[in-house]
Amino acid sequence: MRKKLLVVVAAFALVLCMPAMAFAANSAFDKGTAESTSYVDTYTGNAFLMERDALNLTVGRDLYWVGDTLNARGLEVGGGTGGSALLAGSTLNVASSAIHGSLRAAGQTVNVSSTTVGNNITVAGQNVSIASDVSAGGVYAAGSNVSVSGTYQGAAFAVGTVNLAGSYAGDVNVSAGTTVGGTLRVPNNAQVTIEEGANVPNVSYVDDALVSTVSEGSEQNPFSVIGPLLFSCMAHALLVLLFFFLIKGAMESAVKLTETKLPRMFVLGFAEFFVLPLLGLFLLFPLVTAPISALIFIFIAVLWMFSIPFAGYVLGRRLFEGMAPLGAGVIGTLVLTSVCYIPYLFFVVPTVCSIFVAGYLTQSFLDKRVGK
Repeated sequence: MRKKLLVVVAAFALVLCMPAMAFAANSAFDKGTAESTSYVDTYTGNAFLMERDALNLTVGRDLYWVGDTLNARGLEVGGGTGGSALLAGSTLNVASSAIHGSLRAAGQTVNVSSTTVGNNITVAGQNVSIASDVSAGGVYAAGSNVSVSGTYQGAAFAVGTVNLAGSYAGDVNVSAGTTVGGTLRVPNNAQVTIEEGANVPNVSYVDDALVSTVSEGSEQNPFSVIGPLLFSCMAHALLVLLFFFLIKGAMESAVKLTETKLPRMFVLGFAEFFVLPLLGLFLLFPLVTAPISALIFIFIAVLWMFSIPFAGYVLGRRLFEGMAPLGAGVIGTLVLTSVCYIPYLFFVVPTVCSIFVAGYLTQSFLDKRVGK
């Protein structure tokens, strides 16, 4: 009976965590190059690519790409799920694509054109160019030479030289070492913040119909938050139930460790969580160590995605010691999941949970070494 229950719970958890269609029929993974250059999590729809172009790709949820040069055209990410694209390399070219979530890119040269982004564009690079046929919720750029056009709801730039030629429906913050070229076009009620040392000669305040429409549409509907919150709570609760059957010993071990070594666990987790990405980037460019780099980034992604149920179980066990372990763990997980939907905490909570889980894994490993 217990095994049957485990199978049912696992099936529900997988269905809730999996998009309606992980990949379209014409997915480039069916046409792609060597299997060693890509990994697809068929349960979640996430894709991990390395050193290959992304031409006419359809990715169900999130896309992670690392390599030297990326040429992406006809790329669709997160259709129906709001998935995002995370790109890291030397030269990144994204054109004629649709990213339904956010586009986050880091490279020496980053070029984006003819692309629609559902949420935000966050980019860092030496030379960044975002064309006038690009639209997104917000654009946030840091680099040496940045050129941004297009239509956005808000923006912030920390750059050496920036050229602005877009329309913004919200506030704009500019921190630049030299004169800002182009015309910054914002609505009458927008706040434009120019840091000391930057010079923005052309700021145009307008009552534009296009800008006004975007601004009104940017008001968040409460029902658009409740639905994803309920979905996330249900999925995380089922994952806690699944973890309770599969790795109950590890979760209870984490509960005991927090009683005596919680500060040390956070210190170890903080060091590991921020050293691993640097190590992954360092191992990326030598061809012989590139697979190790890919495994590091996959480990970070898995840790980030599944840390809330694990950390929530530990939190519930510590807060509700008198309750049954599973019930307390589910309540703790629901608390963390709900906190995620507080503004500005959507990425903070999973990051803190990831640091905690990474610290537990490291401390547990060290304790076993000492025991031997």
